[in-house]
Amino acid sequence: MIRVCILGLGYRSKYFVDAIGMIDDIEIVGALVRDKNTIYEPLKAYNINLTTNKEDIISLKPNFIINTSSKKVNTALSAFFLEKGIPVLQETPIALEDDLIDSMMKYKGLYQIAEQYQFYDYFIRIKEYIEKGYLGDIESITFSYAHDYHGISIIRHILGDFKALSITGSSFKENITHTRTRYDEFHDGMIKQYSTKHLFINWDNIKVIYDFNSEEYRSHIRNPYLVIHGSRGEIINDTIRYLDEDNNYRMDTIEGYNSFDDLIPVKRVILKMIDFYKTKKEFYPLEYARDDSKLSIIMNGFDENLKTVNYNK
Repeated sequence: MIRVCILGLGYRSKYFVDAIGMIDDIEIVGALVRDKNTIYEPLKAYNINLTTNKEDIISLKPNFIINTSSKKVNTALSAFFLEKGIPVLQETPIALEDDLIDSMMKYKGLYQIAEQYQFYDYFIRIKEYIEKGYLGDIESITFSYAHDYHGISIIRHILGDFKALSITGSSFKENITHTRTRYDEFHDGMIKQYSTKHLFINWDNIKVIYDFNSEEYRSHIRNPYLVIHGSRGEIINDTIRYLDEDNNYRMDTIEGYNSFDDLIPVKRVILKMIDFYKTKKEFYPLEYARDDSKLSIIMNGFDENLKTVNYNK
């Protein structure tokens, strides 16, 4: 039986707790929380052994740690357990500062980042179409599906890793009527300001237009979109149009578009982490997670003034 401990029992942890319940031969033996009285409400019904002491987690002898704590503290918590030789699966990103990101690279072989978008059915299917050559050579992508590090990870999943990358663009405030958050739905018509990024990315020789506002995750009046243009076809959201090997026109529907239910992708991440614990085979190279985090910092550094930033690995 695989023994795991969870760090933090907030909103994101519920996906991991529920997913573990769907997997045989793994159990949660404890959870580190900041305050036993402030656990995410839906998790209070679970019979999880709680502690506010990191040493208690070590004494439970977990095979690995799942770190779902806040971005402000997750890197330091991961480092504490990694220093003890305990493998850690950490929620994105690695860290919020370049120096901290670099400092975590020494834990390669013990440390994985839970980048789940590659395990969505939608992106799995898109990758299959591309690998089968349905689109021919990819020429350009217009991307408005996920923020910053998640966005970079999806683009890499579609295109493969890059050798050279530059970003040109700006960020600006946009007025949008709020309709929904993680926890609530609104019908008061209140208008709020949200940041939109318009970025033009040279991904080696492929052109990527990144256009994203975080309201796309849940808003009733903002939806994600993805356009991929290839020499033999295109994908627009849930539809692929292409030429078959006889150059006859074909069209198909791609399932899973506009779904943000993380349960199955997180389950797949946990299964990969179990394999990583047993074999040390990375399911998401730490170098990818490093670049995701560093590029996220760059993307969040854009303002209303147009500029260009080159990124070197």
